[in-house]
Amino acid sequence: MFDPVINSLPAFASFFATVIVLLLAFLAIYVKITPYNELTLIREGNAAAAISLVGAVIGFALPIAVAVAV
Repeated sequence: MFDPVINSLPAFASFFATVIVLLLAFLAIYVKITPYNELTLIREGNAAAAISLVGAVIGFALPIAVAVAV
């Protein structure tokens, strides 16, 4: 009953690890190239900076999710 799940676990783990690494790399690059420090703005309570950062991460995550699904 659990054989298909256990057999596909290594592939899932490799996809998951790759996606996490790509998201962290994107986040680091995005924070570095923006002209203002979003993390400081978020810590100060700026909701627009938080929404902007979350929107960028979601915009990057959606194509990755489609690539993994296909």
